[in-house]
Amino acid sequence: MPTPSSFQVDLRGMIALLGQHLYSRPQVYVRELLQNAVDALTARSRLTGDHDAAWSVRLNGASAPGELVRCTDDGVGMTLAEVSEVLATVGRSSKRDEFELPAGDYLGQFGIGLLSCFMVTDRVIVRTRSVTGTPAVEWVGYSSGVFTATEISDDLPFGTTVEFVPRPDEAAVTSARAVDGFAREYGEYLDVPLWVNGERINRQAVWALPPGERDAEARSRLQEFGAELIGGRPLAAIPLGVLGADLAGTAFVLPYPPSPSARPAHRVYLGRMLVTDSCENLLPDWAFFVRAVATTTAANPTASREQLIDDEALAHLRQGLGAALRHWVDRVGREEPDLLAEFVSVHHLGLRSVAIHDQALAAAIVPWLPFETSEGRMPLHDFVRRWPVVRYVVDHDEFDTVASLAQPGQPVLNAGYVYDAALVRELPLILPGVTCVEVTASSALEGLAAPALADQARAAGLERRATAALAEVDCAAVVRAFDPADSTAFLVADPDLWRRLERVHTRTAPGLWSSMLEAMADSAAALDTGAGPASRLCLNWANPLIRRLAVVGDDVVADRVLRVLYCQAVLAAHRPLQPAERSLLSRGLDDLLALSMTEEDR
Repeated sequence: MPTPSSFQVDLRGMIALLGQHLYSRPQVYVRELLQNAVDALTARSRLTGDHDAAWSVRLNGASAPGELVRCTDDGVGMTLAEVSEVLATVGRSSKRDEFELPAGDYLGQFGIGLLSCFMVTDRVIVRTRSVTGTPAVEWVGYSSGVFTATEISDDLPFGTTVEFVPRPDEAAVTSARAVDGFAREYGEYLDVPLWVNGERINRQAVWALPPGERDAEARSRLQEFGAELIGGRPLAAIPLGVLGADLAGTAFVLPYPPSPSARPAHRVYLGRMLVTDSCENLLPDWAFFVRAVATTTAANPTASREQLIDDEALAHLRQGLGAALRHWVDRVGREEPDLLAEFVSVHHLGLRSVAIHDQALAAAIVPWLPFETSEGRMPLHDFVRRWPVVRYVVDHDEFDTVASLAQPGQPVLNAGYVYDAALVRELPLILPGVTCVEVTASSALEGLAAPALADQARAAGLERRATAALAEVDCAAVVRAFDPADSTAFLVADPDLWRRLERVHTRTAPGLWSSMLEAMADSAAALDTGAGPASRLCLNWANPLIRRLAVVGDDVVADRVLRVLYCQAVLAAHRPLQPAERSLLSRGLDDLLALSMTEEDR
């Protein structure tokens, strides 16, 4: 049988790999030192069954060039055998293996923490004494890959000290000031006493306090923390927790709508040690309206410990956090309607998009969404409370026309914006007793009254005259009486016609896309039977100008006025004038001007 061999690891190459591909920043050595120290304290408590509140971690940066960076802990320490095995084997972790620490109690899971120090120094010295009572040990390692490990007679206290002299070009990340900043960033919320350059830096994680422990002072500090985190005073601070999982935190509701291109950036601590301040997968995608900060031991970090692995554990947390946010929305809707109204007012555009795909969220959110109506802008629940039959228009451009024709007591709602039609159609499922009826300009036209019997002959003549005048734009005329009387006419057009006209307009541009549109338009034309006019112009018999047109004896004047009225109605319907319509308008105005001029003017 062939003789088995071991892999040979090039330490310099490994260090380069750490710096260039695993860790994003060289200052992570501070985090690794802190993690190893905290783990050592946890291991000591586990091994001895005791805990002393005085046990701590002490970290000092280099006070001047050539001075030491030092990290000392009162943890479990190591024997000579453990030092020789653990510090010489990349990927090995004595604290987890020897003391059987659960993953939640153990931060440094990959046994490469000490290796990160070689990113900023060429020699590392470790002095340690195990709580088992064996002699103290000194380990000296070099970036070249060699090391020594010997027992020493020094009467060291239990624990471990790691020290090194930084390379001159690493002063920016190893000075006392720099180390203080990095230690605060990574470890200021640790439960163990953390001293940096002789000053204790621990802070209370007010964002991790249970709701019952958030008194007035804590809530005030929480608001200040949230304002610093998100760049503005949050609308609300939502306590976070997941049933059956070790997680505590707060989600801050943004006081502004986030940019559509912005990715969520949640701050996550693993056992109160910072993992990342830009976690994108902690919360569900629909939770765009909050920024969260949380600490947990129920998630698994990546090898660099700078992000979380998106595994089953994280999926469980994400589901639980989503439930917590839905519960907040539901509670605020019942107990704090003013706050919910403010929340929806700020985030209604994004909420519309997510409510389409989340029925539970839709039930809590949709009634509070603001909609444009013929009675003014108002939340949907206000509208349905007054008018349980919701008459809605799905074409935004038709809304103004339909709204102008709305009868008293029968207002209409604009569902022409993106997502709104789908949300309104689901309204009967969300609010029992509500009925939704789609209204179009055509259906509104059908509900209008014909002129009085005595006027019908003149009205019919006007319809024939107007239809003949507008034949070249394929528009038929109808005469109806409606309010307001100062409205002369409105246009009802086949929506497919406008889409075809827009495609024709786009076909004037060169390129592959215009060629595709041309082919589509030709196919549509082949299927078009040509039955019926493309649009109808409804003339308002209640308007004095329209009634006068019915008795004008000069056909040229009447025709030109009708053509101008048609073009005016097109523009009022928010439709661009097509070339034939622009020509119609121009010729009509020219003729009217010519008819109004005297011989002297000419």
